[in-house]
Amino acid sequence: MPQALSDAEAAQLLKSLTLPPLPQSLAEFRRAKAAGADLADMSDLIGRDLSLAAAVLKIANSPAFASRQLNNLQDAVMVLGADNLDMVVTSVTLKNAIPLAPILRAFWDDATQIAAIASHLARRWNLIKPEQAYLFCLFRDCGIPVLTQRFPAYIATLARAMEDPANFIRIEMDSRSTSHVVVGYLLARSWFMPSAMNEAILHHHDFDQLGDDELLEPESARLITLARLAEYLLFSRLRRDADPHWPHIQAAILAELGFDISLMSELTEVATDALK
Repeated sequence: MPQALSDAEAAQLLKSLTLPPLPQSLAEFRRAKAAGADLADMSDLIGRDLSLAAAVLKIANSPAFASRQLNNLQDAVMVLGADNLDMVVTSVTLKNAIPLAPILRAFWDDATQIAAIASHLARRWNLIKPEQAYLFCLFRDCGIPVLTQRFPAYIATLARAMEDPANFIRIEMDSRSTSHVVVGYLLARSWFMPSAMNEAILHHHDFDQLGDDELLEPESARLITLARLAEYLLFSRLRRDADPHWPHIQAAILAELGFDISLMSELTEVATDALK
């Protein structure tokens, strides 16, 4: 079970890793938001980056937001609002900051679909802020491409760990003396993400901690379980892939979220709607 890192421990680990720095576009956006910039100013700022502008328009025109076709960036910014804009800017800059090895070519596509499902579940059942659920799903496993970029041989470790999800972190630690949860935690912390999200990244394989508020903050537990449920719905219910670990953690996850197994069909329908 990973423990929260002290500043000294984090500094020591960072000596052996090269983490993507906080992108300038994200830093500028956060400064503008903190300074109380209005949506028109935010629109001008986003318009300087074509990839950001395209992402904002795409999200604003998605079924979750659009009541009409939006072709103007300012209209899209108005529809989304500041918190959803923060989600879009952070997610786009994260994806751009971490190049993927060819073997991980589907990594961001899968993470984005899981994020879409989690945010829809969060909104439908008022579980947590949807934008927080979305961002957590993107950051949750971001340590994997970082480790792959730094240590190409990590791909073999990853393959072994994926075959034995209950021992995923132990396999990583035995091979590399660190793990994707630690690296993801360090990256999120260096990007000044919320503390509950950082804790959730560090502990998102620790399902035995669920339900113990002294070991895991309730908000972190909610993020962890919501993302794992979204992952199960995507891969097992929609893609029909096997998830041998799910039977061992299903009860704890559903209990944490206040769900009953009888809801599974409705949860699957929400997941399907999220990907339209």
